[in-house]
Amino acid sequence: MSRTPEVSGVEADDRTVGGLLAYQALIEIRALAGKPSRHPGTVNADEVLMEIRVLADRAHNLPLGPGPRGRWRAARARHAGPREQAMRARPMSYTWHTTGEQGRVWMLRHISEAGYRWTPPPPLPTSGRNADAWSFRRWLRALVARLR
Repeated sequence: MSRTPEVSGVEADDRTVGGLLAYQALIEIRALAGKPSRHPGTVNADEVLMEIRVLADRAHNLPLGPGPRGRWRAARARHAGPREQAMRARPMSYTWHTTGEQGRVWMLRHISEAGYRWTPPPPLPTSGRNADAWSFRRWLRALVARLR
């Protein structure tokens, strides 16, 4: 069975990309897990475990299959904030924006090697509050509570 689509450069949606990347991560984890036994004494097991952990972290939040269904999801959708709406519209948003530069390079490399075209999601909306001021207020409350 071929991993690449029949037509090169097929536009892929986020769920297709998520499935592809989860598959690639699993294959790489499998190869890494056998590395110490294939090359005893030459491979640092701690480094291999760290690489496996990084791949597992990347694959952890990938969107797989159709989105959640049910009546309660429809009710939640009406009350979702801008961030949740953006992640619902582009399921790869969270993974893309939290994986870091190396993770993005890894994702784009596998997407390209599979013959897909994929447009990364736009930045996620931020909270309307000033994050620095909010942190300061929380710090101040904790200080006042400590002095009591």
